[in-house]
Amino acid sequence: MKLYRIARADRATTALAAFSGDGAAKYPGRWNRKGVRAVYCSDTLAGACLETLVHLRPLPRVFPPSVYYEVEINDALLEKPDLLALPASWNAAVVTNETRDFGTQFLTSTRAVGLLIPTAVIPLGWSVVVNPCHRKFPIDDVKGPIPFYYDPRLE
Repeated sequence: MKLYRIARADRATTALAAFSGDGAAKYPGRWNRKGVRAVYCSDTLAGACLETLVHLRPLPRVFPPSVYYEVEINDALLEKPDLLALPASWNAAVVTNETRDFGTQFLTSTRAVGLLIPTAVIPLGWSVVVNPCHRKFPIDDVKGPIPFYYDPRLE
């Protein structure tokens, strides 16, 4: 599966920086607790864009310079839980401890490189919570940084 990640250019100058998981460890996301490294990716560049936009509230008058990365991860290295196994609050507007515990359990288990979950932003899209510490994460195959420009109509 090809994955995409958008990040601020000043924070993601290299693939190692973009896929370090430091940001999520410091500022936990929907699927990880503080101190647990995670990298949030999407199955499309448009999905990655929407995922970044929902965290930019209010929308900036001018978007910071951004870049994107892409990486192909073998499907066999991704874990896709049954939708019924996800916490009931998986797509709630407010992040819950339930989802953070679920994702943290995955990330600390090293069962797979990534956790494939439905995106909470749009129907039919997928997010992948990547464990950047997993020994099979293909960091050498990451492509980028590639300049990314938000449509000026969003500003």
